[in-house]
Amino acid sequence: MREKERERGGGEAAAATALTPTLPRPPLLVNRYCPFYKTVGMLRNIAAFHEAATAAVERGGAAAAGAASGGDAPKRVTYALIKARLGDLLHKIGSQKFEDPSQGEASLRAKLAALREEIRERFRALEEEVR
Repeated sequence: MREKERERGGGEAAAATALTPTLPRPPLLVNRYCPFYKTVGMLRNIAAFHEAATAAVERGGAAAAGAASGGDAPKRVTYALIKARLGDLLHKIGSQKFEDPSQGEASLRAKLAALREEIRERFRALEEEVR
């Protein structure tokens, strides 16, 4: 199915977008036992991953097009590269729903914020590596 999307012009950005639904869905995040601040933090992390993946693929595609005109073999950030290199990060994002709210609000907020910062740093490092 992803191959058909690429053929229709969706390209790698569509493939990176297709990665986001593999993360926990809101019905799995929200229940009567989950504090609202935790739900918000988890959704922020999912959105941060989606935005970083989409931006990295778009910037990688533009850089590859510029390099291709110069004759160099272009390196790109692709869906497959994100999945291969950041698979452990995807697991962390999926596992955040198992964080226990009894640790306290401040502690849990700090953990979720640290994960969000790790998402930004790992994508930044991935893009630097590909350049």
